[in-house]
Amino acid sequence: MHSVCCLVVCAVFNLSHAASASVVFINPDRPGNPFWDQVNTVMQAAADDLDLELQILFAEENRYQAIRLLEGLITLGKQPDYLVFMFQQGAGVKLLRLAEQAQIRSIMINTDIPSALLSKTGAPRQHFKHWLGHLYPDDQLAGQLLMDSLAEQARQMLPQQASLGVVALSGSHDSSAAQKRNQGLQVSLNKQPDLALNQLVFSQWRADLAGQQAARLLARYPQSQIVWAASDHMALAAAQTLQLEGIEPGKDILLGGIDWTPAGLKAMRQGQLHASVGGHFAEGAWALVLIHDYHHGHDFADLGLEFLTPMAVMTPANQALLEPILRTGNWQQFNFRQLLRGQHTKRHYAFSLQAILDTAQ
Repeated sequence: MHSVCCLVVCAVFNLSHAASASVVFINPDRPGNPFWDQVNTVMQAAADDLDLELQILFAEENRYQAIRLLEGLITLGKQPDYLVFMFQQGAGVKLLRLAEQAQIRSIMINTDIPSALLSKTGAPRQHFKHWLGHLYPDDQLAGQLLMDSLAEQARQMLPQQASLGVVALSGSHDSSAAQKRNQGLQVSLNKQPDLALNQLVFSQWRADLAGQQAARLLARYPQSQIVWAASDHMALAAAQTLQLEGIEPGKDILLGGIDWTPAGLKAMRQGQLHASVGGHFAEGAWALVLIHDYHHGHDFADLGLEFLTPMAVMTPANQALLEPILRTGNWQQFNFRQLLRGQHTKRHYAFSLQAILDTAQ
């Protein structure tokens, strides 16, 4: 009789464990960053819908703080079942090692791993068995889409212009996202002979620095018609600074960025920005979908372990179709359970923002 009771109790415990899982997301920034705030919001809506216990910790732009946060959880015995984080040089490998030693299953999002470090990380489940998978956006395509869109609009605005000058505000030297976006910019430039890149500078993802640099670049290259920026945050700062210099967006120059931030989309409505590439803030939510499926016995390894997530370009021409949900932030109206592979026996994940929008209840 005792053994039967034990079996019943154990079965209930296992069912309870399978029904819920704890997840920690180490946000690389601090509260108030427009892009990462969107990541948090969509993740929390997904966690609520999927019955996952989500805790968001902030590294506050300090890669070593990310390490300390995970070390603190492990030391206190509060380690989660799963970890979601972004790879950063100087911290990514250490986080993988800490999670492996503590047997915390992890999923990486948002950025690729620099080729120089691949020998240390390997692929998911190769060197680190508890590293389940890796989601990262097609940043090269994002940079290309942004340049293509700005060039097309500039030709419409200035049909008599034989050539178009471009200045570019990139992220940081150590960011693989910035590097990939720069490569996409170059791909676009190479295929369009009427475009000329006057100069690319690194703004360290800082709005204040991007604004200052934009003013200096336009003073140095007054015949530039396009400002390409690796983030909406920097593009908007550039637009505002240039207006103070008497340079009017939409008339004298076109600006665009990446991320689909609320401030960036508002600036597009007001005519300050003219293109934004985004949708990748949904990666955190997709990571939770993978975690839920894995936790409930539906491993995704047969589909692959590394997934390139798509992005899309928004312009004034299609903004009205995409912006309403981004502006309101009402992600609770979507049914993230419809995205689960196990529940719907789908063989593939879409990994797109549109797939989430299609689940509106």
